[in-house]
Amino acid sequence: MANHSFSHPALKSMTAEAYLADIDRASAWLMGRKGLRPWFRFPFLDEGGTDKAKRDAVRAGLAARKLSNGYVTVDGSDWNIEGLTIEARKAGEPIDMDALRDLYVETHVESAEFSDRLAKQALGQQPVQVMLLHETDLAAYWIADLVAALRSKGWEIVTADAAYRDPIAQAQPDTASAQGNRLEAIAWEKGVPAPRWYERNTLSIAIPLYRQRVLHKTP
Repeated sequence: MANHSFSHPALKSMTAEAYLADIDRASAWLMGRKGLRPWFRFPFLDEGGTDKAKRDAVRAGLAARKLSNGYVTVDGSDWNIEGLTIEARKAGEPIDMDALRDLYVETHVESAEFSDRLAKQALGQQPVQVMLLHETDLAAYWIADLVAALRSKGWEIVTADAAYRDPIAQAQPDTASAQGNRLEAIAWEKGVPAPRWYERNTLSIAIPLYRQRVLHKTP
């Protein structure tokens, strides 16, 4: 358990001072809770965008609070798959649940494999990867399938404590925009050419794929 802010704001929408106050409000609620860790996950992975002064003010504020960045390195936009499924259910559209499971698992495994390749380009080795997953109905259905699929590809599942001991946890990438996952930022800083993100995080690719495979709608 760690801090993800109190009201889930985007940093771009407010001042650094107000943002840090929101973090403090969450910290007050979390204090003394079992399993609490000194990490902060940026909502929307928005670390200040193109506003470097705001980025640095929040970085300094986190350091003063002894909070480290609860970054991610693997992202399959599970929130999008969940949202599309909710929309389809509300619209009464038939959902191929087997196809949905396969798409969910495949997307996350592919995102991990993509991050493995990107890390080798940017760092020459693979760090401990951190996969972004939300607490969704789809995760409840198929997290075990995802774990099994990752293990079948040779991945080892470790704790968040182990992950955030990796050296990249200390990185403070300086890029033109602070938005996205840690590995993408490191690759950008080191001059790895785009794309530095898994293609299904691009909604113009992910949404038609979902409609075709899960709803069986032709493009």
